[in-house]
This record gives sequence, C-alpha cells and structure tokens, in this order.
Amino acid sequence: MVRQIRIPVDPEIINGVGKIAWGFLFILLDFNLNYGGGVRIDIIPDVVGYLLFLSAFSKLARFARPKKYLTPAVVGLAVFSVLDCFVLWGETMLGPVLTILIGIVSVYAEYETLGVAEAVAAEYRLEKQEKSIHATRMFCLWLSIAFYAIWLLSGGVEVTFEDLLGLLLLVLIIVLLVRIMSELFGLRNALLHCQTTEDVVSFAGGISEPEEGDFR
Repeated sequence: MVRQIRIPVDPEIINGVGKIAWGFLFILLDFNLNYGGGVRIDIIPDVVGYLLFLSAFSKLARFARPKKYLTPAVVGLAVFSVLDCFVLWGETMLGPVLTILIGIVSVYAEYETLGVAEAVAAEYRLEKQEKSIHATRMFCLWLSIAFYAIWLLSGGVEVTFEDLLGLLLLVLIIVLLVRIMSELFGLRNALLHCQTTEDVVSFAGGISEPEEGDFR
C-alpha cells in the first residue's frame, strides 16, 4: 500500500486555465455596434480574448511551448481583430482570401488552446477532465469547420437572426461556449481541489512515500 504525497498545484497554472476560459467568452460572443464611415465597435472585443490567451500562455508556458505556432497565431488574430473594426475587408481585393486565412488560423488557435488545457489535465492526472476537454476540443473543431464551410457555400452573405440557419448557428455557438467554459472552470476547480486533497498526485510521475514496513 503506497500513500501518495500531495504536491500543491502552482497557482499560476490555475490562474492560466481561468484566463483561457474568459478568453473564449470574449472570442465566441460577437456583438457589434456599426457607425458611419465603416467604423464598427465590438462590445465584447475579440482582442481582449486573445490578450487573455497570451497572458495564459505565459503562465502555462511548458504546456504551450510545444505548440510553436500557437502564440504567433494568437498575436496575428489579435492584430487582425483590431484592424477589423476599421477596415471593410469585403471591399478590398484581399477580402475573400483573408477571410479564408483568418478562418483557418482561428480554428487552429482555438483547437490548440483547448489542447493546452487538455495537457494540463493530463499532467495532473485529472482523467475525467482530460477526456471531457478532449471531446469539447473535437466538438469545437468540427463546429468551426462546419461554420466556415456554410459561410463559404453561402457566398459570404451575412446571416441574419431571422434566418433559420442563423438561429441554428447562434444556438450551436452558445452551446459550444457554455461547454468550453464549463469544462475549463471544471478543470480549474479540480486543480483547486488538488490543493486541499491529501491523497492526490498533482503531476505525472508524482512523488510517493512508502508506508511503514514497505521496503521497496
């Protein structure tokens, strides 16, 4: 019988997971105010979400570092999200190509960011959270691909709230957002629980201490 010694989880890791969760809130919810001259103000700006991602990556460096294209992708998306408020890309020659490119980069960034959270769960042996985050990660990937495919097939036409397809996509995005935030805050709570549970190994290959009479 081996008693495992509890090893506290670094608070920076817990904080980083929380920032990823809030980052998805800013990125997936999209409400705009349109003004004259092509100026559009995002009430819940995507750039804040991407900055939260970057801050989280600094706290989860060893999990994000293997994904070498993730940080540059998020930086590029942050810059684009600011420019997008002032430039009507559809009226430029780069519009269609840029839309496809940004769509691909966005899908990659969201998929790999959830991968960072999945890696955290795996290292801390939180199997339930690891499996559920992986499932949500795949759901996010296929929903994003479907969203951009529908957008391209429709010719890039704006989908209104009165449109049945628009309503369906809106519901799916809300379901995705709720699912992502639930999984990430569930992971965060599980990591916090590691701080107060005595018989938890908080990283792969954790230290163990033999019981009395256990000569190994």
